[in-house]
Amino acid sequence: MFQEFSEIEFSDTVLNGCYLTNSTYAYWSMKEGDQYAKMFGGTTGNEEDWFKIDIYGIDTAGNISDSIEFYLADFRFADNTLDYIVDDWQWLDLSSLGRISKLQFKLSSS
Repeated sequence: MFQEFSEIEFSDTVLNGCYLTNSTYAYWSMKEGDQYAKMFGGTTGNEEDWFKIDIYGIDTAGNISDSIEFYLADFRFADNTLDYIVDDWQWLDLSSLGRISKLQFKLSSS
């Protein structure tokens, strides 16, 4: 499993949310496959691939307040017509993270 971590710091606040989408490269890599990754779903469309971001709210004391999981691509459905790769900007509500001073991001994928 591939994992990547990054974070941003800011003044103590409650964030309403943010917009997320895949980069052009990530989208086409998952859709068509490339030298680094196979096409999501495989040739039959039945392989259960996924790509997600976990966002953690960190308070001023350094504690995790809460987390949010957002799938940028999801091919785990029994019905392949429900499989998707995000290809436009999606609003993600972050208000449930509460009062925070840092966001930590973790990308992971099948």
